[in-house]
Amino acid sequence: MGEITVLKTLNLCETNLSRMQVWTNGALKMFSLSGREGLSYIDGFARLRIDIFAEYPYLYKGDLESEREYISSYLSSPLGRIYALFDGPEPVGMLTCGPMSAEPEYMVCAFEKGSAKASESFYLGDMLLRKEYRGQGLFPLFFNSAKLFAQENSFRTLSLMCIVNSEDDVGRPKNFRDVVGLCFKLGFRKLAGASIDLDWPSISCGGAEKTHTLQFYIKDL
Repeated sequence: MGEITVLKTLNLCETNLSRMQVWTNGALKMFSLSGREGLSYIDGFARLRIDIFAEYPYLYKGDLESEREYISSYLSSPLGRIYALFDGPEPVGMLTCGPMSAEPEYMVCAFEKGSAKASESFYLGDMLLRKEYRGQGLFPLFFNSAKLFAQENSFRTLSLMCIVNSEDDVGRPKNFRDVVGLCFKLGFRKLAGASIDLDWPSISCGGAEKTHTLQFYIKDL
């Protein structure tokens, strides 16, 4: 893919989609979306999350209605963004992000148990790519875009969550690569004492609710 260059993050008041572009390489284009620009693609974002989170380790059985609600929460937040990668009319990758303080209270409380301040942290929610686009050096592009935006808006840390899994998990692929390794390469560290148990409909349980533990990670800016 060559060297990745991220253009300066655009002001929130920008409304022209062509001016929301932050990166391009041939047919691949990345946009920084919020508000109505993002809502125009909400079903594509929802399908992307459903498809990718159906994979191990999440095995999440999603539905369009709940995914639209989740995505809308980022697009309607004053500092919420979706960095969306397109190859044609449909998104093939995305990063949802916004202030940690804007996340649900149960998440904020779990995060601050690690002695971190939610008001100072910019949260990276979902960094997703379809399989055929992985291994091309694109994940750092999402990360660098969000990092630049966070710095421009005076956040002091970046934060994210990763699901806790083990080599003994049923259904774990032999070639599975835990995203935690990528997080460490990007400079994140485990936030001691900050984890949370969440329930969601699991494919492994035929759609029944299953509890999963997720761990917070943090990076200083």
